Amino acid sequence: MHVLERDFDIDSFLARPLMAHLATSGEAGPCETPVWFLWEDGAIWMIAGSSGSFPKRLQHDSRAAIGIVDFDLERGVLRHLGLRGVATVESVDVDRRTRLIRRYLGGQEQWDPSFREAVIDRQDLMVKFIPATAVARDQSYFRSGNATRRIPAAFEGSRFLREWHARYAGTTSSTFWYGRIADDGRSSYALLVDDIAKLPSPKTVIDLGCGDGYLLALLSDRMPSSQLIGIDMVPEELEL
Repeated sequence: MHVLERDFDIDSFLARPLMAHLATSGEAGPCETPVWFLWEDGAIWMIAGSSGSFPKRLQHDSRAAIGIVDFDLERGVLRHLGLRGVATVESVDVDRRTRLIRRYLGGQEQWDPSFREAVIDRQDLMVKFIPATAVARDQSYFRSGNATRRIPAAFEGSRFLREWHARYAGTTSSTFWYGRIADDGRSSYALLVDDIAKLPSPKTVIDLGCGDGYLLALLSDRMPSSQLIGIDMVPEELEL
């Protein structure tokens, strides 16, 4: 994938359960389809039914584009990712379909039986989209009008991390708390809390790279007798 512009980490963005919009072309012209997706093995996976229209369009013309937007007016967040590439229609992989749905609905025990029967179980195809180009643009400065908040794409490594967390303190916790990665729908934060809470009453827990301290706040409810310490390299995160 050739990244033409990158204002944020694409893998982290695609790990979130956001809504994507798939653009395809058919005999009637261009079409747009809102879809759930899974970023896995270098491809964006989507589910579809064999009676649906967009798989048929892709079999006619495999060229496609995907747009994904994260917009939150209250936080002043506006990030969008545009991808171009080709897509193939494949037989459904039930395990992958389950992982995809779980991102949005949590563990299978939380799925509504009627929705599963009427919608999920009827998705008998998968669409594999291989991105050729990507544009990841952050325009979160739109509320303040301060374009200097945008992080230059040339920033790499620790410099990028420092700049990102200085400008968008608290973003990590607000993002990953909602990212379900476990079979039962728990997020990475919930997994860490559960694992640490199993330890035999540790006297001290140190969170290296604690950000805004959200994990420590969760731990304080489960481990009130332990000393909790947070360390981070970004003053703005610690201040928050």
